[in-house]
Amino acid sequence: PGIDYILRMMVDSRYQGQGYGKAALTALVDRIKAQGGCRAIELDYDRINVAAARLYTGCGFQPLEENEDGEILARLEVDL
Repeated sequence: PGIDYILRMMVDSRYQGQGYGKAALTALVDRIKAQGGCRAIELDYDRINVAAARLYTGCGFQPLEENEDGEILARLEVDL
């Protein structure tokens, strides 16, 4: 089992705050889990992006560390 990584997920500013991000992230996480063999999912986001931080932590991602570019690495542990 490995770690899957979500490279980017973006919602156009006109549609932010309407639940599209949460719905898309939930569907993506469910799809990754359904493929099997994944023990964790990771992603990163800019530390100043409060909306992204709220979305990801609200969906269970836990911040791990900040890199030199000011991006927060976050992980969601997956039940095998």
